[in-house]
Order: sequence, then C-alpha cells, then structure tokens
Amino acid sequence: MTHVNGVGFVDLFHNNVSERALERHPKVVPVVREWAAQHGLEAVIWTALAPNFAELQSVEFSVDAAMIYLKALPSDKFALAEDYIRNAPETVRTPLRAAFFDVWPGEE
Repeated sequence: MTHVNGVGFVDLFHNNVSERALERHPKVVPVVREWAAQHGLEAVIWTALAPNFAELQSVEFSVDAAMIYLKALPSDKFALAEDYIRNAPETVRTPLRAAFFDVWPGEE
C-alpha cells in the first residue's frame, strides 16, 4: 500500500466531507458528523492517517497483536510509545489504551 496521508474533515456549514475521510474512515464519518451537530460545531478536522500495522508487522491489527508488538520493542522505542500513549488526551479511550494500562499501570 502506498501511504498518502491527508486531512479528514466534516464540514456541516457547507455540507461537505473530505474524500480522504470517506476512504480511510467510512464508519467514523457519520459518527463525527452527528457529534459535531450535537456540539454545535460547523466543522471537524483530523489527520487521516492510513493504517499500516498489517503491512509493517505481517499480521492484522488487533489489541493482542499491538500488545505483543509493544512488549517486543527495545526499551528506547518502548519509552517513546509509552510517552505517546500516556500523553494522549484523557478522553481518548480505546481498547488498546485500556490493555496498555492493565499491563503497565500508572497515570492514565
């Protein structure tokens, strides 16, 4: 897969959605649209990164696969991943973060 990253957006004011958002996050777009409407927002913008776990790890992404990956990282790489996970906004609640904090408790 060639990764061409871009911007995802939902623009309620102009009734427009980015093609990249529809391509990369088709199930998320309607959820984001509804969330924006509920919060009185005219638009929401995000980084529409392409998934690459399966390509890089030769296994489909799952929480278990991601945890195996994290456990196998050299300490310097793990420290970077840990900082990223621990410093994500508190409102970012994913199954992977929950599994991470189950194994490596600390400040969430």
